[in-house]
Amino acid sequence: MTSNHKKLVLLIGVAASMLMMWWALRDTDTDRILSALKTANYWLSVPLLLCYMTFFVLKAIRWRLLIRPMKVTTTKTLIAPMMLGFFGNNILPAHLGDFIRMYLGARALGLRSAQILGTLILERVFDVLAIVMLFEIALIFGGFALPEVSSIQVVIEIVAVALLLLLLSYVLWTPVFVKVIDKLLFFVPRHWRAVIANQMQLSASGLATVRSPRLLFPILLNSIVQWAIAGLAIYISLEAVGLDLSVTAAIVVLTATVFAVMLPAAPGFFGAVQLAFILTLTPYGVSEDMAFAASVYYHVLTYSAVTLFGFYLIKRLGYNISRLQDDTESSMQSAMSSKPGNQD
Repeated sequence: MTSNHKKLVLLIGVAASMLMMWWALRDTDTDRILSALKTANYWLSVPLLLCYMTFFVLKAIRWRLLIRPMKVTTTKTLIAPMMLGFFGNNILPAHLGDFIRMYLGARALGLRSAQILGTLILERVFDVLAIVMLFEIALIFGGFALPEVSSIQVVIEIVAVALLLLLLSYVLWTPVFVKVIDKLLFFVPRHWRAVIANQMQLSASGLATVRSPRLLFPILLNSIVQWAIAGLAIYISLEAVGLDLSVTAAIVVLTATVFAVMLPAAPGFFGAVQLAFILTLTPYGVSEDMAFAASVYYHVLTYSAVTLFGFYLIKRLGYNISRLQDDTESSMQSAMSSKPGNQD
């Protein structure tokens, strides 16, 4: 990615975050937000951060299970690549942290980047499935039956089913799937189509867990538990600012937050998280001031914890942010520019 491209991507993300932050703040009272944050219960930050730590430990365990068909490793080995990936998303634009995680994971395990990418794709699918399941439970038991929420529910269900069908097609009929993609990319130069096809073949090996029922159940169970704990962290943030809501309400907020951070945004997803809290809490009768305060309590604590731990890991590994970004981009360019069969 050239310097100009980096600046453009960053500019688009910052503009999107500013727009979402403006939308979140437009009907709020700054004094009321500050008052809510001033009187918040900061002792509850301890269980919130413990939930967040447990969430990441479970995520590392799941990643180890996803990688197992290709290589047996330990959870401890995966902690640094995973956390530096989330750290990268907090400080770098365009979700570059996901590629940092891919690069460091491949280097640590001696696997190809495309194989690690396959596990990250599968991870996202399990995330969506787990969140949809929790969201459905929240709607059933939470008494949250507004018409607009029903529409959102339908959209989420369609997206989840479509992702699952695409994944299964990719894994079970990889050669046919790759040929279809190749046909759809008829406008792309032949060399690049060959590179893309080869990368997809390599990535398919990273999706091998889907073929193993023995691994499939613990991975799905892990996904549900880790996202339930993430919902508990949001519930604690609501309690901390004095909002007496159910855990099911926190799951609804979690669902909106997860999908919101997929949108273009500045590093750290500021604006996206705040808007997600406001749009999902106001139907519960929560004022926009209190919803915004809860989002700040949750977001600042979790963002700070991941970012500080990332800086610690960077220092421990003898890296710096610029070098890590450059090495990741060089690895991506090398893989994509190599002839098919010789990718990283």
